[in-house]
Amino acid sequence: MSLSTLRDKLAKRFPNAVVDLDESPNANASSFLNVRLNDHSVTVEWRQKRGFGVSSRPDIGYGEGVDETYSNEKDAVKRVAGLLLSQSKTRSPAVKLRELREAIGLSQTELAERMATQQASVSKIEQGRDLRMSTLNSVVEALGGKLSVAARFPDGTEQRLDVTALMGEK
Repeated sequence: MSLSTLRDKLAKRFPNAVVDLDESPNANASSFLNVRLNDHSVTVEWRQKRGFGVSSRPDIGYGEGVDETYSNEKDAVKRVAGLLLSQSKTRSPAVKLRELREAIGLSQTELAERMATQQASVSKIEQGRDLRMSTLNSVVEALGGKLSVAARFPDGTEQRLDVTALMGEK
C-alpha cells in the first residue's frame, strides 16, 4: 500500500484533477495526498498501521485529522472517487457520550445533578450498550443540546430521523 499508487489511480480516473502528494521521508510519519476537482478537495492521510484517512470537509485544515479511515487502497480509492464525483463531504467522526460530556467540561456528578439522577447512573449510561432513546435524549438535553438522529447510507446520502417519533412522543 502506498499513497503514490493511490495518487496514480486517482490521476488516471480524474485527468482534470489537481493531485498533490506530500510524502514524508520518515516511514512512521504521515504522508498526505490532496486531490482537487473543480472547487472540491479531498485530502488523504496515509500512516503506517493506521491506513488511509480521508477528509473533505472545508472546516478541517490540512493535517488536522481525518473523518473516515480505510484499511486498504481499493476502499480508499472508491471513497475518494465517490466524494469527488458527488462533491460531498466526509462524515465527521462519532463521539461517545463520555467524550461529549468531557468536551462540554462536565463531570459525571455535575451531569447527574442536571439530570436529577445519581452519578452511578450516569456512569452506567456512558458504559451502556443498549441505551433507550429517551435516556439518550435526557443526557443530550442535560448537556444543553438537542438530540438529532441520522441514518447514513453507503452512497453518502443521509436522512434525519424524527426523534420524537422514535421515543413514542407526538
